[in-house]
Amino acid sequence: MRKFNKKAIAKKFLYFKWAVKACVMSAAVILCGLLYSCGQDAQEKLVYVDDKGIQPAGAEEQESASNHAAKESAAQPVYVYVCGCVQSPGVYETCEGARIYTLIEMAGGFTDEAAGWLVSMAETVCDGQTLYVPSKEQAESGAVLVPGNQQTQTSAKVNINSATKEQLMTLTGIGESRAEDIISYRSKNGDFKTIEDIMNVSGIKEAAYEKIKEDICVR
Repeated sequence: MRKFNKKAIAKKFLYFKWAVKACVMSAAVILCGLLYSCGQDAQEKLVYVDDKGIQPAGAEEQESASNHAAKESAAQPVYVYVCGCVQSPGVYETCEGARIYTLIEMAGGFTDEAAGWLVSMAETVCDGQTLYVPSKEQAESGAVLVPGNQQTQTSAKVNINSATKEQLMTLTGIGESRAEDIISYRSKNGDFKTIEDIMNVSGIKEAAYEKIKEDICVR
């Protein structure tokens, strides 16, 4: 009778068990890889439907981000010098397309002396603009334009004998230091007799005078 070698049988069984386990693990790895690949393909092909038609997944978020970036780049800063009869004259930063009334609010609003009706509050501002708010006295004397009043429109000039620094700065090419020079000159030498006398002020020569001669007067 043939005798069975128990040790040999046990060893063969152990090898078989390991082989089965290895096959199962290999099959599991392959299956996981297939499932992951299918999931990626499905995600890439995912679509949704809205009032614009069929859109790829994530298109709405991409479009929103793109629009936001476009708006941010379009909103360029604008700097406006607000002066005259306002509570806090100065240079204020706002955005392109802002209305004048927002700048008036930034400057603390009108003073009691302001001729606020002369300011077109709904107009948009531009970079580098000087926004001057005249006084009631100036409006009554005809020193500034009064809407609808043709008699005062021809007198809308800056009186270089009485104008404040802010009023002088509304003239083309006249900055803060030059306006102070004009005031200092008339304080030492008296009123200007003619508009040409402004060329006696340091830094104001014929070229500068030509730019402002139509906008100034003496009284």
